[in-house]
Amino acid sequence: MAKFVKNENESPEVDLKNLTVRLSGMGMDKEIEDVIPGKKSKNYEVNEDDEADENESDDEIEESSDDLIEEESDSDEEFDETQSEEVETFFEKRAAERNLTLENVEKLANEMDSPEKTKAQKPAKQKAEKTESGEKKKAKFDAVTLAGILFAILALGAGIFYIVNSLQDKGSSLGITEKDYREKYMKSPYYTASLASYGFALNSPTYRDSASTNVSEGQYYDAKIENKLFENLYVTGIEVKGGKLLKMLRFYAIVDSEAQVNGMLQILGSYLMPLDSKLESSKAFEKIGNAYLMSLSSTERAVIVKEDNYAFSVSLNTINGYDMVVLDIIPLSEADTYVFQDVI
Repeated sequence: MAKFVKNENESPEVDLKNLTVRLSGMGMDKEIEDVIPGKKSKNYEVNEDDEADENESDDEIEESSDDLIEEESDSDEEFDETQSEEVETFFEKRAAERNLTLENVEKLANEMDSPEKTKAQKPAKQKAEKTESGEKKKAKFDAVTLAGILFAILALGAGIFYIVNSLQDKGSSLGITEKDYREKYMKSPYYTASLASYGFALNSPTYRDSASTNVSEGQYYDAKIENKLFENLYVTGIEVKGGKLLKMLRFYAIVDSEAQVNGMLQILGSYLMPLDSKLESSKAFEKIGNAYLMSLSSTERAVIVKEDNYAFSVSLNTINGYDMVVLDIIPLSEADTYVFQDVI
């Protein structure tokens, strides 16, 4: 059966720290006593004034008292036996209405510290903020990713275009333009120290009419190399179609004596130097002389010599009825298919 502790206040006192509850009131309230099942009102005292007014005798009083005591005894016995369970149930129900269990106290404490509404709203707010933030980050990520992909595609396309053009141009060319070649030649040590005083400058070329040439091979040009020694020296060049890189160079001079041939070999060495900045004059002349001897001793009209980034041949051939010393310079990739041509 529930046990109660006296509390002068009308409402329960809750000690959240020690987790204890003091109920309001003490024991049974008056209204409780009035509604207890089987509880009857009793009168144990006899008012003397009433006795006098009613003129009751002592015997009647004693008899009435005995009857009342007997009735009370019977009532108490009946109450104890038949109503105890009902009364106990009533008090337990009453105690339950007033009692605050540990679980209820903890719940109350949680509600006081963090209201249920706040708890419900806070996660929802945090979830909304996270969702909004996630959407912004995703949108930003998508934009950056898309830009990166587009940039990568453009870079890849540009790289492929550059590589393809480089292979097409440099793979079948000397890797240098006519202008660059001409400027390097004019700055070479041998030209500035020995040839410049006699002329032998490379001037801007004259391009041939495309109708008179094989356009598929590239753009042709011609130039005469003026000099004070009266050497009949010329240059013919071919530029790669669609570009300005040189595809081939042919230097040729009309000769009529062995002395003139030897003198021309000394000059032709200078035309290798623009293709190799580390090539010295003496080494260039040596290369030219060796190539000439190889062609003379071969059954071929000219023997090609391979270098690091180009190939060349030096030969003595008759073209259009004239004996000529010819220097052909071609791309290294075309060395294996080289065949001397009687085209000037």
